[in-house]
Amino acid sequence: MGIQKRYVTFFFLSTVLNWLLCCKKGLTETELLEILDLPHSVWSPLHIAMDEYIISRSGVLTFFHDYMRQAVEARYPFPPPPLLCLFIVVFFISNQ
Repeated sequence: MGIQKRYVTFFFLSTVLNWLLCCKKGLTETELLEILDLPHSVWSPLHIAMDEYIISRSGVLTFFHDYMRQAVEARYPFPPPPLLCLFIVVFFISNQ
């Protein structure tokens, strides 16, 4: 895998995981795809790869355990969670 492809994969993965991190109760798959403007064809391989770490509770995607949440905080600190959380608030307010 080339360096550019690894960077894009890292950035994409960190973005998805940070979104889930900021939403303590999780996001539905529809919300996540809408926020990130992703087609299912891009999301599906990542979702399958993260199957052991991300669970769906009544259709809401979240980390399977708090240990996974802590690992994401340590491994993927970009983008800054406070700014990301503010964006989430704006997203949900604008979709009411």
